[in-house]
Amino acid sequence: LHVLSRTMGRDIYRSGTGSVGQVHGSTAPTTSTLLTLVAGDAVNFEVGMRLKGSATDGSVYYPGVLEIVAVDRDADTLTTNVNTTTGIPGLTTADFLYVEGDGANAGSNIKMSGLDAWIPATVTSSSFFGVDRTLDKTRLGGQRSTYDSTSVHTTIIKAAVKVGREGGRPDAMFVNPTDWAELALDLEGKSAVAGTSSNRRYDPNDRKGQFGFSSLSIATPTGMVDVYADHNCPVNLGYLLQMDTWKFKSLGPAPRLLDFDGLKGIRQSNEDGVEYRWGYYGNLLCTAPGFNARITLA
Repeated sequence: LHVLSRTMGRDIYRSGTGSVGQVHGSTAPTTSTLLTLVAGDAVNFEVGMRLKGSATDGSVYYPGVLEIVAVDRDADTLTTNVNTTTGIPGLTTADFLYVEGDGANAGSNIKMSGLDAWIPATVTSSSFFGVDRTLDKTRLGGQRSTYDSTSVHTTIIKAAVKVGREGGRPDAMFVNPTDWAELALDLEGKSAVAGTSSNRRYDPNDRKGQFGFSSLSIATPTGMVDVYADHNCPVNLGYLLQMDTWKFKSLGPAPRLLDFDGLKGIRQSNEDGVEYRWGYYGNLLCTAPGFNARITLA
């Protein structure tokens, strides 16, 4: 149940194809069992997972499979049960990785359409829930903003300006803890009066000596934006959102015990045990993609 809940949190930020990581763009798999990933992706993997791979996000899987026997989350590397080029011979730099049986290529197990699906890096003419988003890329596919080489703080302000141009009023920003820390350190150098509405806030009633921030709020042309750290969000990527335009809809609780026949568990026919099945039927929905932005933070 914990793993399923964790998967849902991760999928909120993903494209819906089922990919959970990407091979490092400069470190090709070799005959070694060591597989190097894009920075931060190692947190999405667990020992015992069986992996598939593809050339692009959501494309046809390569033949073969790899099983994870060790994870180094500091080095962003996976150790596999066999040589990487033996398990998945076609795997190379920048390829995408999936949990076996968990993705669009697996048949019916298509994943949630997360933020990466609603606000993609590039809006193409391919149909998204029956809509050709190239007819109005920002209104139908959200805003895109890139790092301006100055600071994360400045980048967020400029993104808020773009969203405000469309009539949006974003009130929340979600980033990886690494990027949240960079923003906090950036704001630490800004001057402010305690308790005032400015780039940084302190509680004037709290007399204890403190360093740093317990939370971050940024003043933008469209109003105050609360910045949240979420380890499920990819590194160097943030989402500036107007929260009342987003909903998660599901048939029943999510996740839930799948007990459609009234039985919470069933006896296993060939084992001395009981089997339980967990899952959910739901998706992320957005009523106004143009009021939201995807921000590259590096």
